[in-house]
Amino acid sequence: MALARHYPNSDVIFVHRDADNVGVETREQEVWRAALGILAAERIIPVIPVTMLETWLLADAEAIKRVAGNSGYKGSLECIPGISRLEKVRDSKQLLCEALCEASQTQGSRLKKFKGRFADMRARLTFDLDPNGPVKGLDSYRHFRTQVNRFSQTRLGAARKE
Repeated sequence: MALARHYPNSDVIFVHRDADNVGVETREQEVWRAALGILAAERIIPVIPVTMLETWLLADAEAIKRVAGNSGYKGSLECIPGISRLEKVRDSKQLLCEALCEASQTQGSRLKKFKGRFADMRARLTFDLDPNGPVKGLDSYRHFRTQVNRFSQTRLGAARKE
């Protein structure tokens, strides 16, 4: 919540916290408790992917292929479960790495070097996340979007009244 001190005039602060094994509601409560007395609750939007942020990134196999440098890869990425089972994956960070490796079709010593770029590839996938793409099929993402929409409507409604 140090952001509140540095950006006191911001309209909204997105607070990211992976749900991990405790669930979305528990993590949201942690965010609200941490903000208590520091920031008005209506200025906070928790960003809580189920398990990890990488779960959201795994939803778009075509983006994974592109970021892995092999957008021409024709097959499906076998290591990624269907969207309905994606939020049940325990280690989505590891699975994302596996999916990138599978998509790249890199082997041998080049594979080790490729894996060393995982953080950059994950950042690229995060930056390129299409809000209208496959990620919208995930419950946790829809919940996040609902919160953003609610915030927008509240703020726009208040701005119109002023």
